Amino acid sequence: MEVEDKRGMPWQGKSGRLLKKVYRRLGVDLFEDCLNINAVNCRPTSDQTPKNYEIDCCRKSINQIIDDCQPKVIVLLGGSALYALLGRRWKRDLGGILKWRGFTIPDRDFKAWICPTFHPSYVERLEGKEAEVVWTQDLEQAIKKVNTPLPLFKKPRITVLETLEALKDIKGSLVAFDYETTGIKPHAPGHRIVCAAVAVNENECFVFMMPKNKKALQPFIDFLANPMIGKMAHNMKFEETWSV
Repeated sequence: MEVEDKRGMPWQGKSGRLLKKVYRRLGVDLFEDCLNINAVNCRPTSDQTPKNYEIDCCRKSINQIIDDCQPKVIVLLGGSALYALLGRRWKRDLGGILKWRGFTIPDRDFKAWICPTFHPSYVERLEGKEAEVVWTQDLEQAIKKVNTPLPLFKKPRITVLETLEALKDIKGSLVAFDYETTGIKPHAPGHRIVCAAVAVNENECFVFMMPKNKKALQPFIDFLANPMIGKMAHNMKFEETWSV
C-alpha cells in the first residue's frame, strides 16, 4: 500500500499486476470497468493487515460509496474485504475467506451480487498454479453475474397451524423440514419434539407445535412417509433420528 499511497492509485504493486493480468484475460479493465475500494481509508502501520476495529471505523463510508455507485457485482478480495461487507451481519463465526470463496450471494441491501475470493497477494505467495486457477474461476464466475438479474425477493408467508390437516395438501418434489427439541437424544427420558416447521418453497412455510395425540399427528406422519415428496433438512441426520 505504500506504493499506492505515493502514486495515489490502488493496485500498484505485484498483486495489482496479477489482478490486472487476470481481469484483462477475462475481458475486464481493472480501472475502466471497476471501482476499487480498500477496506480501510488509511494505510495501516507497516502495511499490516487492517484490524477489525479499523475496518469497523471505515465501514460507513465504504457502504455509502457502494450505495452511491450501485454496482451490479461486488468482488470481495480477501478476508479484510469480507469482514468489511459481511462482518456487520455475522457477529459470530464469520470465518475466513476459505469458508466463503466461490459463493455468488444475491444481496438485498446492496442490490448486487457479492462474490468473495482470495486477495491476489495470497495467490501470488502460493507456489504452483492451482490457487491461481481457482481464483481465476471465482473471478470469471463473478463477472458473469453482471448480466444476471437478482432473484425476486418476496415477503415470506409463514402459517401457524393449529391442526395439521393442511399438510395433506403439500405437493412438490423437494420440501424442507426442521425440528426444535428438548435435547439431542430422542430416546432419553423426557426428551421430545416441541415444534416443527415445513417449508414448501423459498417463501412459504408451515409451523406447528408437535401434537402428542397420534391421530392429530397422523397428517405429519403421512407427509414423512410419502415417497413422492423429497425431504431435506439442515442436519438431516438429526431430523432423521427423531423421525424414526
